[in-house]
Amino acid sequence: MKNSVLALVEADGIFDGCQRIRLPIANDVTTFRKSLLVAVHVTPSIPGDIEIHIFDSKTQSFQSLTPNLLPTSSNCRLRLVIPPHHQQQKESATTKKSSSTKFPALPWREFDINLTDGTFLINGISLQINEVSNAGLGTGLNVWDGSIALAKYLESNPAIVEEKKILEVGAGTGLVGIAAAILGAKEVVVTDLEYSLANLRGNILLNQPSVDEKPPKRKILPIEAKVLDWFRPQDFDCCSSENCKTTWIPDVILASDVVWIDSLVLPLVKTLHYFCSLAVTKQTSPPWIIMSYQRRSQVVEDHLFQALRDHGFKITCSPKEETRSQVIQIFRIAFEGTVLS
Repeated sequence: MKNSVLALVEADGIFDGCQRIRLPIANDVTTFRKSLLVAVHVTPSIPGDIEIHIFDSKTQSFQSLTPNLLPTSSNCRLRLVIPPHHQQQKESATTKKSSSTKFPALPWREFDINLTDGTFLINGISLQINEVSNAGLGTGLNVWDGSIALAKYLESNPAIVEEKKILEVGAGTGLVGIAAAILGAKEVVVTDLEYSLANLRGNILLNQPSVDEKPPKRKILPIEAKVLDWFRPQDFDCCSSENCKTTWIPDVILASDVVWIDSLVLPLVKTLHYFCSLAVTKQTSPPWIIMSYQRRSQVVEDHLFQALRDHGFKITCSPKEETRSQVIQIFRIAFEGTVLS
């Protein structure tokens, strides 16, 4: 839409996570501000001193919105900063975040790729992904740069997934897992929290071959979606059949841009350790972990890699030219530790 901008909005105190909101392009800050506040349902009790910050790609940081920084391109990144004494009380069962919480910037997309029109290809096969805008449920309903980078990395290194059992953690829209299935994985299980599964399963169906597909017909992709809560990985059950008697252990775990806040670091690392330990106890090789990562906080990054080392993981960074990105790194992570009780 030529006269609108797709904004990724953070507004702690109004909703958790991020929302994608389409806004009309405006010529002045006052008009743009009014459209934004209406779109995120700010009530009259929020005063006029609320601040709007916009992510500036030149400085790679959030700046106060000024006439010179009004969005004119197809997308932008915004943050609402509400004075602490005017924070709205949210009627939600989710844990309330402190008004002093510092959220890292999630810069807008580096890759200008349309994932809905069939032009995005993996191994010559069209891959389509639907997102859910303005849901306010979490980041798992949108495609992030890390998943595009990892999908293309696998395309350049198909042996990573060919004839392998693949587990994707924090799969979100399923882009990476679907790409792995297209590239010849033996079996793919994409996982996320419950709120993501409807869209995730919809994307799996969207990318299965149609009944009227012209020869040569593709095989049905061996992929399914499951719930995996990093805080309770032991509850994960991959068996689709009640008669399943063997423990399902992946050969490779994929993770794309799954850690951006510090509170997720240990649950993620412990989940990875759980699956690797499970393999060891079953006397089979622990899975390799392939992770795309974008730095947004030095504190989070230091915590992540120290936690991985503390849990017995060896980390190797892939060459920069293989990531097709200026800001995203891809790591191959091997488990060399011991099983913890």
